[in-house]
Amino acid sequence: MDDITQELDELFASSAPNGLTQDVLTELQSMLRLHGITPQELFYKWESYSMKMGSEDTKLD
Repeated sequence: MDDITQELDELFASSAPNGLTQDVLTELQSMLRLHGITPQELFYKWESYSMKMGSEDTKLD
């Protein structure tokens, strides 16, 4: 597991015992490359979006 994959797992799936699924990891890595940001920046942006939209309206599955 490379450093970026490990960091994404730690940030986005800290409570999931099996980590992120491969399709979610691929999508997150694509966003990192597309926007030229770090996993930490992507996580901050996700947290900001979640707070703005309201956690009860944000469905992850």
